[in-house]
Amino acid sequence: MTINRKLFLITILPTITILLFSANHIIDKYNTYNTHEHLLSSSTLIDNTANVLHEIQIERGLISSYINNINTNDSLYFSKLLTNQQKKTDTVIKKIDIFLKDLDKNNLKIINKKFTNKITFLLNSIKGLRKNITNNSMTPYSIFLYFSYINSQLLELAEGIKFYSNDEKTQNNIMILKKLLIFQEISGQERGLVALQNGKKISPVTLAKLNSIWTIQDSAYENIKIILHGSDTYNKLDILDKNKDNLYIQKVKQLIRNSSETEFNINSKTWFKTTTNRINDYHLLGRYIFSKIVVNIKQKNEELYNSFIYQIIITITAIFSLLLGAFLLSKDIDKSLKRLDRGMDKFFDFLNFKSDAPKEIMIDSKDEISSMANKINKQMRYLLLNLENDKNFINETTQIVTQMKDGDFSEKPYSEPTNPSLIKLKLVFNELIKLISDKISQQTKSLETLNKTLEDKVHFQTAELEKKIIEITQARDTAIDAQNAKDEFLANISHEIRTPLNAILGFVTILSKRIKDDKSLDYLHIIDTSGKSLLTIINDILDFSKIQSGKFTITPHDIDPMKEFSDCTLLFTSKAYEKHLTYAVYIDPNLPKTITVDDTRVKQIISNLLSNAIKFTPQDGVVKVNISIDDNSLIVLVQDSGIGIPKERQKEIFNPFSQADNSTTRKYGGTGLGLSISCKLSKLMSASLTLTSKENIGSTFRLIVPIIAIDNSPKELLDMNKIKKYRFAILNTSQEDEIFVRLIKKYLSDFGISNVIELNEFTKEGYDILFFVPDDSYNNDIIEAEIAAIAMFKSNMINLANHTNITSLYAPFAPTSVIQAIDDITVENIQKITKTVESDKNKDNNDKVKFSGFVLVAEDNKTNQLLISLILDDYDIKYNIVEDGKQAVELFKQKKFDLVLMDENMPELNGLGAMKQIKEYEMKNKLNKTPIVALTANTLTSDVTKFFKEGMDGFVAKPINNDLFEEELHKHLKRL
Repeated sequence: MTINRKLFLITILPTITILLFSANHIIDKYNTYNTHEHLLSSSTLIDNTANVLHEIQIERGLISSYINNINTNDSLYFSKLLTNQQKKTDTVIKKIDIFLKDLDKNNLKIINKKFTNKITFLLNSIKGLRKNITNNSMTPYSIFLYFSYINSQLLELAEGIKFYSNDEKTQNNIMILKKLLIFQEISGQERGLVALQNGKKISPVTLAKLNSIWTIQDSAYENIKIILHGSDTYNKLDILDKNKDNLYIQKVKQLIRNSSETEFNINSKTWFKTTTNRINDYHLLGRYIFSKIVVNIKQKNEELYNSFIYQIIITITAIFSLLLGAFLLSKDIDKSLKRLDRGMDKFFDFLNFKSDAPKEIMIDSKDEISSMANKINKQMRYLLLNLENDKNFINETTQIVTQMKDGDFSEKPYSEPTNPSLIKLKLVFNELIKLISDKISQQTKSLETLNKTLEDKVHFQTAELEKKIIEITQARDTAIDAQNAKDEFLANISHEIRTPLNAILGFVTILSKRIKDDKSLDYLHIIDTSGKSLLTIINDILDFSKIQSGKFTITPHDIDPMKEFSDCTLLFTSKAYEKHLTYAVYIDPNLPKTITVDDTRVKQIISNLLSNAIKFTPQDGVVKVNISIDDNSLIVLVQDSGIGIPKERQKEIFNPFSQADNSTTRKYGGTGLGLSISCKLSKLMSASLTLTSKENIGSTFRLIVPIIAIDNSPKELLDMNKIKKYRFAILNTSQEDEIFVRLIKKYLSDFGISNVIELNEFTKEGYDILFFVPDDSYNNDIIEAEIAAIAMFKSNMINLANHTNITSLYAPFAPTSVIQAIDDITVENIQKITKTVESDKNKDNNDKVKFSGFVLVAEDNKTNQLLISLILDDYDIKYNIVEDGKQAVELFKQKKFDLVLMDENMPELNGLGAMKQIKEYEMKNKLNKTPIVALTANTLTSDVTKFFKEGMDGFVAKPINNDLFEEELHKHLKRL
């Protein structure tokens, strides 16, 4: 048997052993990975069950509220909500049905099949159950119990899902998730049962049922807190626990417990919204925990999968290495044998004078073959030593020549030849070597001298470089100190300017309400406008400073784009009206329901662009806005017919403090920072802001912002079933009104309304609802024809006399306002317009807002003290004012307040310090929490974040915005 065959037999045995061991290990890892895949399916089923449970809970609560308010003014409100909620419920039912079918298809037995069939049957029965609401074939309480039974089965489904993980954190999170489902269901039962009993006497049976619900609810919540204690999720639960909605719910509970003998009444809308907000918050907490479970399982799966792949690679590598080693070893042995064979042949040829002296046999392997080759080489050397002396000289000289080729001239031949010619050759050879050696010595000395010179230069340059580094470091530190000083200076200046500005703008607002003289009101308007312009300049400078120093952050979050951008564009309506501009807004009705973007910064850019467009557009000009989404990008176009920007100035327009020319600032005002800030904000959001402009013709700014569409389905703005029977017409009789006509035509097309005709002259035939721009030549014709019509106005400064068949639509036309106008003028709603409603509406508009409560104000500035006292007097609010935080704490300990308004910069003790002492006093004495709202000129983002982080319950900036201030009062005080 050959050596190679023997080697093969020796190698194959460990190879088979490794293969068997690794295969067993691979199978074990695969089984573990497959188990975790089952865990992922189990957790997903729990999440789907949670979503179905949540939507059915909301539908149950809406049914209870709708049934109890069927004969009240709130009936239509709950009816619309219920219709939309039924669609959402059907969507999640369909989703879980598909998921359960996929489980069966993939043979994943994580839940009992008979039980899932029962669940599917119950969920599908909901559609039939809904008919009982309209035909009154079941009592309201029976419907409530049926929905509760379905939810109990869903809870049983969640509880019965097989989920066994060796990871303690994942197992705990699943336990928490199931507990949260129980808590949400009990809270949902509370919401529905209270809604059914609203306005009635509470029977002992119902009260016992509610007490049982509250006991289970409290127990479930305490279990959740105990399990979550010490985890990062506990902080989120703590925030929910401190939510002000809980106080309202506790008050309702107490009211119910005290009303066993009398009827109890609460606002149905408020009860539904408040309880639903709380349940939604805990549902979102559950979704957050589920996301952590999925992330953990996927991370484990990825680790197992990588381990599985690594094990396969290691096994293959080990087997391959063994086989390759055996192959290389056999090759090496075969090669050594062949070399030995050839060496021996050459050696015997040399002995027989058939060739010159052979080279030594070179074999690398240190084994018997190598030993044999060494013995042969030794015999060769012995024979060669006995050759004539001249051969020694020739060999020595040959070696020296070889060294000289490699650059080594240090050796000379020492053997003495006997041949005279070789003797002369030795002399010449020695002279040549000496000559070359001398040259090398000279070159070496020159190199050493040069090297020394270079070392000196490097040392000098290193010293210079170190000096420069020290100078640069000092300059950097100086720049950082200067930047910090600048930031502190700007913050202080902002506070110092805002404090008196708060008083100025506040007193202007108060005087505007009390002064009736038109000339004096004009003066007040000038003061108010100038003050707000100064405030805008301060904000621009602070924003510019934060961007320049790199302290400006982008914070994307989920928003409703239709609502946010409609509100943003409508803010500039009054400014456009003042200049008699044609202000046209198009917002694509097919915008996704939810997107992720930093809407604050986007709206800041849009506001800057709109402010400039209105500012630089002459009276009776045109400003147009177009907002749409395409290919995961928000696209905003702001176009005006203003002064335009010369081509040579367009590159500079985005630079700070820059406008089209030097006279622009004097003529139109402003800092020239708006476009610079907008440009920098767009870069921070990876967006683009571009300009197209022609002088004296106008400008167009295009903003493209990357977004993430969370829910691509558009908002349901219009009930097509309600209006599909109507035919629409647009009266287009004026070239000036072409913009509005095209805009309405585009909106109607986007709404899916195709039966639209365009009229060049008035006729009452061929349509049901008419859009028109009022004109004296045909207004009376439309009024006398008594057709349903929508009058489109350039501004709210003009109007038609009240007519039940005509409704008004004021520019700009947001999709929601167009929808509202269509809905108002349909035949069904025309009949509902009565004088009683109008008089009630006028009465509501004329009533002043009043609040009940006792407020503590901490404010050190005398002027601001007077301003705040006047504002609180207007709301009929009782109050005490102190001059610093220390006095605020002392007075708080003496009296019972409903709200504290706290300034920050005060002597003795600042606002945050006073707030902490008040909260410590409440905690120590087990008092109910009193809301504390910051009322301060410290308005930097970092300041606001700090206020809320430290525990403030609200924030109002100085100068005080009356609307925002009133919103805070609504949150914490009772309205009269």
